[in-house]
Amino acid sequence: MFLVGGLLALPSISRRLVFDDHLQAILRMPKPPIEGLVHTSVDLFTFGKPGPINDTLIERGIIVPWWTYPGYLVSFFRPLSALTHVVDGWLWPQSPVMAHVQSIAWYLALLALVCSVYSRLVQPAWLAGLSFLIFVLDDTHADTISWIANRHAVVAAVLGLLAFHIHAKKRAGGGGQSFLGPLCFALALLAGEAATAACAYLFAYALFVDPAPPRSRALSILPYAVIVLVWRAVYQRLGYGAFGSDDYIDPAREPLRFLVRFPQAFVVLLQGELGGVASDYWGFSPPAQALRLAAGATITAAVFFWLVYPLLRNDKMARFWCASLVIALIPSTASIPSDRTLLFAGVAGAGLLAQLFGTAIQRQFWWGEPGLRRALLAIGLAALVARKLLLAPLLFPLRDRTMDLLAEPHERAADAVANLGDLADKSLVIPNPPAVDIASFIPLILATRGLAVPRTVRLFAATSSAMTLTRTSDRELLVRPAKGFVAQGPDRVFRSERYPLRLGEKIQLSDMSITITELRPAGNPAAAVFAFREPLESSRYLWLAWDQHGCHPFSPPRMGETTTLPEVDFEKLLREMWRARYRLSVP
Repeated sequence: MFLVGGLLALPSISRRLVFDDHLQAILRMPKPPIEGLVHTSVDLFTFGKPGPINDTLIERGIIVPWWTYPGYLVSFFRPLSALTHVVDGWLWPQSPVMAHVQSIAWYLALLALVCSVYSRLVQPAWLAGLSFLIFVLDDTHADTISWIANRHAVVAAVLGLLAFHIHAKKRAGGGGQSFLGPLCFALALLAGEAATAACAYLFAYALFVDPAPPRSRALSILPYAVIVLVWRAVYQRLGYGAFGSDDYIDPAREPLRFLVRFPQAFVVLLQGELGGVASDYWGFSPPAQALRLAAGATITAAVFFWLVYPLLRNDKMARFWCASLVIALIPSTASIPSDRTLLFAGVAGAGLLAQLFGTAIQRQFWWGEPGLRRALLAIGLAALVARKLLLAPLLFPLRDRTMDLLAEPHERAADAVANLGDLADKSLVIPNPPAVDIASFIPLILATRGLAVPRTVRLFAATSSAMTLTRTSDRELLVRPAKGFVAQGPDRVFRSERYPLRLGEKIQLSDMSITITELRPAGNPAAAVFAFREPLESSRYLWLAWDQHGCHPFSPPRMGETTTLPEVDFEKLLREMWRARYRLSVP
């Protein structure tokens, strides 16, 4: 099964960088090729921070758009994981393939550790093997290991689970040094915030498995609690965390907002773990659709707990796995719900599912239920078995390619810009990119290719709807997206609804200003005037626009004229690009 896990992970290897990979590759260069970006070997996971960092990124149009809240903070302290990327730069600076190989090596280490944990905690041996099989086949892992920049999740899981394994072994009388477990846990926190999920296993073990007296059990997990408190105090003191975003909500900085979002995010993540609908869809869906997804996820969660209730009532190990699963999901609710955050929770999820499947094999607990209830339980179990044991290994290699496929429009946009010729001291203007990052990552992609980059990148709004551009002077455009600005969930990554743009508010950049001239009933801007420093036809500006076929050179409207840029169906655009590049038969 260990070999199966390695083979399933192999398709994740790609020859190109994706999204944050470009930023990290540039930041670890001794002299970053983009003015304003500073070399670092530690802050490879800082994507926004009030002050010079935000000022530079907004001014250059890199990563964050013009409407970003000035106090926007998305910065994570992961020095140990950053070191693994520095190693990539030392050993194979021009090889994304070898960087993927390192990620897979960490994943194989995790598989070995998970196997050891199941062998120690799960009896009989065939049930431990079933637990490991479910974990190995879990297709949500593909989302985690297929992105180099997401390696931190695997590193944190390895060290965090190692801390729990050492702790459980010592508590069971296996010996070993008392400091090793806490030391591994501290290192795990330096690899990523996801390591806090290790507390789920430590707490659940003390509550349901540890045979020692209650006082001894409580004292055994006290060092880990102290480490978390010290880590969080230092973390926040150094200015790391999240603020000003509707997608990243730091529970220590905004506890009430975290609690309000928690129920929906939790059931969506649980559904992702169970294999119903990928949790990623929820955060990027319109409000009505997100609510429907959350409602469906709530039903899924209710059915699942109904299925496992008889098991929880009769088996302490089932209670251990269930408590670990529930608590391990909590840290993931602080960020954009995504299946790539489920690696840690998946250990408990696989253990609990294996015990549930084992009851069916052994005809325990639920077998004696009345006819209708037994039939419904059998249907639910059959659905879980089919999803986790039959469908999962088929989806794994497909999901391995997800990040590479999502990068296709970014690469196409960079290709179009590279074909424009001289970029020195030019401003690239893309009124309607299908997504913010398709425009804002262009300089990073060009820089990692070793090409010249534009001085600035300017976008108006992501194409969630049609957009009209009306020329009001030689240097000004009145821009009116049909759904307004900051209209979608992805737009609010950079500016929370709690800090809306106001009527008459002006954002001043070096070569352009944006003035909000009209608001929609929902409160987001309906129209804005984009005033450029030079006439729109100036050779300083390089114009590109998107349509359903890709990114093309564009000429702004003449004086007094209005041009309408069409809405771009992003999903359809991706399908067309995937067909062209990979010859896929996508319906």
